[in-house]
Amino acid sequence: MTGRFVDGAAIAKSVKQRIILQLEQPSVDLVRVLVIMTLLAGSQGEYMSYNSLICLAASIVVRMGWHKLDLYKRPPPASWEEWVNLEVKRRVFWLVYQTDSYQAMLTGRPMSIDEDTVYVQAPCSDYEWDVIVHSPENAASPMDKLATAATSALVAGSIDQSTIVATGAFSYSFMALCELTAIIAHINTFLCDAKAGRSRLPQPAMSSEAPGSSSASASFPREGPFPAVEFLGTPHSTTTGDLVHPVERTVTLLSEYPTYVALDTRLEAWKGKLLMPEDLRDDAMEANDISYFGTADHRRFMMRVRYFCLHCYYVPITIFLHQSNRPSFFTEYEQPLEARVRRSKNGQGEAASDSAASECRGAQTSAEDEESDMALREMLNMAFASTWNEGLLAYDIEQQSWKMCVQAAHGLSEHLERNSDFPLYRFDQIIPFCIFMSVSVLIRQIRSCNKALAKGTGIGLLRSVAEVEVERNLCVKHIRHQWELLQSLGSLWDVQGMQQLLKSMQIDEVANAADMLSGMSLAI
Repeated sequence: MTGRFVDGAAIAKSVKQRIILQLEQPSVDLVRVLVIMTLLAGSQGEYMSYNSLICLAASIVVRMGWHKLDLYKRPPPASWEEWVNLEVKRRVFWLVYQTDSYQAMLTGRPMSIDEDTVYVQAPCSDYEWDVIVHSPENAASPMDKLATAATSALVAGSIDQSTIVATGAFSYSFMALCELTAIIAHINTFLCDAKAGRSRLPQPAMSSEAPGSSSASASFPREGPFPAVEFLGTPHSTTTGDLVHPVERTVTLLSEYPTYVALDTRLEAWKGKLLMPEDLRDDAMEANDISYFGTADHRRFMMRVRYFCLHCYYVPITIFLHQSNRPSFFTEYEQPLEARVRRSKNGQGEAASDSAASECRGAQTSAEDEESDMALREMLNMAFASTWNEGLLAYDIEQQSWKMCVQAAHGLSEHLERNSDFPLYRFDQIIPFCIFMSVSVLIRQIRSCNKALAKGTGIGLLRSVAEVEVERNLCVKHIRHQWELLQSLGSLWDVQGMQQLLKSMQIDEVANAADMLSGMSLAI
């Protein structure tokens, strides 16, 4: 080949092979390469590689002890090189930890690095980094002129916003990302504990209850080495699909747990502390013209990019939390999909979510529909954990939680519109996923609105027909906007998998049908 063609697939394959040879000599560069390869695999839809590579990176940083870099007191660095090496390890560790937390949430697995074992300060401020990197003449005592206490106390929100803007420092947005990572880790742990009914989860306040009652005894762990299985038992049964050891539940919805309320409050507080990226816009200069690295304009624009992305990240996380607040969340754990499908075919009942979904489609479920639904679930299963799969298709979400999901979806469109001057190449690879999650909510909202309008009734918290019609029209507007943007992002990222999933959810039929109905109502 001639010219500028680069065979990316061949390079990636070569790097993967060389990684194996370097495992006995781990280094900062090896971990960096693993993270880059992880992100590359994720962007190309290679989900097994995406998960396995970041787990390997997490294992290496723990093996090298980077998860306890700041467990013990140490004297100030003796040289500039020593300080930089320590800071690099901190930054690489947090990058690995963040990527692992996202992957754990998507796949439903435990995090590779337990939060309770992490003793790592936040990376230093941009000011400290710049002063030391560009002032090697001070290498004898690099920390003498710096307020080191501020290094570990940089928390987005505790610093005046005007200071963040004036300095153009990226550190504050990175701290906000670290805080979001902790929230994600807590949400993931909470959902796993709640689904399995683990006793370490704080229980909801109960009315006066006898100490020996069944619901009270359910809060104690079972005896044995594992919480949910008999270590030496023989779990044979004449039936299949039920838990070997049934869970005694004390709640019917996740929102009955105090932890759920606390996580929701914490997530909203996190979002409330973020700078608004449109407030950082410099109207005197086009975004495409800001290209000189390191200048004040460039730093301010890149800070705006960071906060733009952070606002987008809020959307899938809040949808993930709130779409889990439904009765069928527990059914998924107690009866796997195959068992529920088999029982439905045998006339033994239908999950609340499946029944609601069939009703919203406005027709009886045929064998072809069931086959299509199973194919869609299998596609989702390749990319996400069952917690996501069922939630993306559920219609039995508690009303207030569903309202939060819809608000997040509308909020994403409004956020994108307010920052429409952003070039597409500034959208990172997480943004398509944010759009995908938002569109999945809007599809269901349009279906529910169409059903309500056909009956001439309200729906959920929308009491009147007029409110439902306004909501449907807004959903159609936003779903078209986000769908077109997702397709445009295909020039940068591999979004074919997400596009195929949304088409399987009948996005075109839903949007077009709603648009036609909207036009008819306007004509009337």
